Amino acid sequence: LAATALPLRAADRFPVWRASDDRYPHARRPGARRQHLVNELRKWGWIVFLVALLVRVAFVLPMPADSYRSAYSSDNTLDSKAYVDVAQSLVDHLVFGYGTRSSAFRPPVYPWFLASVFAITGQNFLVIRLIQCLFGALSALALFGLGHLLWDKRVAALAGLGLALYPFSIYFAGSIMT
Repeated sequence: LAATALPLRAADRFPVWRASDDRYPHARRPGARRQHLVNELRKWGWIVFLVALLVRVAFVLPMPADSYRSAYSSDNTLDSKAYVDVAQSLVDHLVFGYGTRSSAFRPPVYPWFLASVFAITGQNFLVIRLIQCLFGALSALALFGLGHLLWDKRVAALAGLGLALYPFSIYFAGSIMT
């Protein structure tokens, strides 16, 4: 009993990693452990990004390419129509508004995004939805990076995959609205 109560020596509490020790393969060359961690983060970052992208693209592909209406509900059609009208006004008349009448009712960035896609592809809503899928996947990747920066790889992976599979985030990738 007395032998178990003795304090541990410093050598027992802090084992020395030797280059010849097979249990610690990262100790063999300088910077190898850091490179291993970077490779692990890249792997998990790609997993989060690809899961988010594939789920969103699978949700968006059945939607009609020629309509701003969602295939799953019609509750967002008024907002969607207003954004599409402002974007079409930007393309046709170079006026931020409705037709030739200017308006400041809508925030400017999303109609400019729509107008730039309309100017390149016409009114192809599938392209807009696919770009929004990319932005959603990049958001999950950014959350993964933030989780790793503030906590650790496990928290980062859970947060990134949580956003990648979050139903409302997936739904809004297919909506033509902010």
